[in-house]
Amino acid sequence: MLQQSTFKTGQTLNIERTLNTMRQLKTFVTGCLSIALLLASSVVARAEQKPLVVVSFAGYEALRGDVDFLGKSADYPELVQSLDGIVAMFTQMQGLQGLDKTKPWGYVLTAEEGGFPQFGFLPVTNLDKLLGALVGMVGQPQDVGDGVKSVTVNGMPIFLKPKGKLVFVASNSDDLNKVPEDPMAWLGNLPKEYDLAVQANVQNVPPQLRQMFMDQIKLGLQQGLKKGDDESDEQFKARGKLAEEQMAQLDRVANELEQVTVGYSLSPEKKNATIDLVLTAVSGSSLAKELAAQPNTGASKFAGFLTSDVLANGHWNAVSSEESRKQSAATFESLRQSAEQSIDASDELSDEEKPDVKELVGELIAVAKATAEKGLANGGFVITGEGPFTIVAGGAVAEGNRLDKAIRKAVARAKKKGKLGDDVEISLDDEEYKGIKFHTLDAPWPESDDDDTAEQIEELLGDEINIVVGVSDNAVYFALGEDGSDAIKKVIDGSASAPSPKLPAQVTVALTPILDYLADQDEDNKQLAQIAKELDEFGKDKINLTVDYVPNGQRVRYELQEGVLRAIGLGAKAAQQRGQ
Repeated sequence: MLQQSTFKTGQTLNIERTLNTMRQLKTFVTGCLSIALLLASSVVARAEQKPLVVVSFAGYEALRGDVDFLGKSADYPELVQSLDGIVAMFTQMQGLQGLDKTKPWGYVLTAEEGGFPQFGFLPVTNLDKLLGALVGMVGQPQDVGDGVKSVTVNGMPIFLKPKGKLVFVASNSDDLNKVPEDPMAWLGNLPKEYDLAVQANVQNVPPQLRQMFMDQIKLGLQQGLKKGDDESDEQFKARGKLAEEQMAQLDRVANELEQVTVGYSLSPEKKNATIDLVLTAVSGSSLAKELAAQPNTGASKFAGFLTSDVLANGHWNAVSSEESRKQSAATFESLRQSAEQSIDASDELSDEEKPDVKELVGELIAVAKATAEKGLANGGFVITGEGPFTIVAGGAVAEGNRLDKAIRKAVARAKKKGKLGDDVEISLDDEEYKGIKFHTLDAPWPESDDDDTAEQIEELLGDEINIVVGVSDNAVYFALGEDGSDAIKKVIDGSASAPSPKLPAQVTVALTPILDYLADQDEDNKQLAQIAKELDEFGKDKINLTVDYVPNGQRVRYELQEGVLRAIGLGAKAAQQRGQ
């Protein structure tokens, strides 16, 4: 329960705002674009053509370079030759004649008065040569007039029209009459930054479609706000208020979100692969201020979580905006009422126990709420060991002493009422380290009818439950697993000397110890053991997630280092060899 509170406190920081916004914008953008496509025949009040969605592909030469890099990384250098063979097969050994392999391609869904034209475009130096090489796939091209040619792909007609150094492609020939002079301008820097990217321009979605979608969301919320049979008037009112605030937040996102970009890039120079999610808001809007770096973010007090040679770790340090603090307060209030409702409905707690549990949960949520209201967003986590593992999490809190008192009170009541078994050992003030009071709990794992599951839990976390809670007035730590106290001390010492990270949030996972552990659990899988061994020798085995600021927004980046790509390739080869 304390672990949940600790993590919930951390999630009210910058990374939670990003993820919440991502969920809201995903619903909004997907709905708006779906409606736009369904209403393509309707009249839209747009004076000029504007891109709703653009797709950027860096070009064939970039693709071939990526395949070559992947093949070499996975110890499969002939992979690029396989690509060449595929191209040769589909072009009757002619290759992609007439295609400019160095230039990017694009696709655009637009909005204009009267509809939603959509088309693709690619760089072609000689269209006749290119279609001649592809005749086996598309058949003989037909001239349909006005410089437009028609081919058939899987029974569907496709229309092509050269214009300048580009050939435009569409499934509707009328859309080719509406192509712009320079569609590459709509791609911006996407071809330079990403091998493949999709960008949604939210503010170009016609206002009436946005409003239509919002009305549908509101209707759905109203229909879902029915009072439950076991729900009190207070709980129903709080849930309704939270729904109204969420609706207001969604309205704000719809009106203030500028762009959503998802981009993928494989870099032979950096020897990694990255996937970005970039959110930008309208300049000067409240959403832009919320996503942007807050001016009073101080140095991290928990940089010690970013230690090396561990299975995984994470760190965050940001200050929540005023708007986010208000939303968090409402969320925690709704959480408190939901928790009380669940406790009341529980069959595992007696009527005598329920008030005590409610009080403890209420105190934990109150501390988390106070932390969120102050905008404290600094903490981290780390997973150490080779199996069993030790998990440590912690961060800044407001009213930490209140949390300490709640723990002591709950333990005292449990002891007084005889709720602790003889095999459960709780030690309050087990020790104090640099102002942090440690409380410990040791107990056997609950009995399970599933022996395999019980064995796996013990292999992951040890033969018994070992919990350490470290508390001060402004910080809390939680450890699960063996040697929890030592692990917390290591974080405390590291935080005192490590430089403050510049990124607002980051998470790193090392693949080698995961594969080593899995190989130990499956001794018969020789291929897995070999992949783990090769990755251990090769290194560069990290999967990194980072959150960073961009003008008027944020970027969430996933990075796979070269060793991870190598492991994926080796795994694919092993599966292929097994005939899977």
